[in-house]
Amino acid sequence: MMQETPQPGYEEAFVDVVGARVRYLHAGSGRPMLLIHGLIGSSANWRNNIDALAQHASVYAIDLVNMGRSQRVGALDAGLRATAKRIVAVMDALHLAEATSSPTRTGEPSR
Repeated sequence: MMQETPQPGYEEAFVDVVGARVRYLHAGSGRPMLLIHGLIGSSANWRNNIDALAQHASVYAIDLVNMGRSQRVGALDAGLRATAKRIVAVMDALHLAEATSSPTRTGEPSR
């Protein structure tokens, strides 16, 4: 008798940003939490954590460009600033910035 493999509690999707197709995993609801893998990694680094984190947040685990199942782009600038810009572009495409904004401005003294 064959046992069914349990399905993960997350969905896989793609978003097009800065000329590349970026893969991400999503689970949960509420305030967004963005999980970014380290060097030579992918969203798979988070597979054992997503379900637990999704009990408290809307979790997004991305594959950076040229990593995991995201699109490969030749001559990609892999520097810190360029990578940060691509991460911000993913956040914008998934509308994560609006979900985390608050009515108070940072840097203003509290009264």
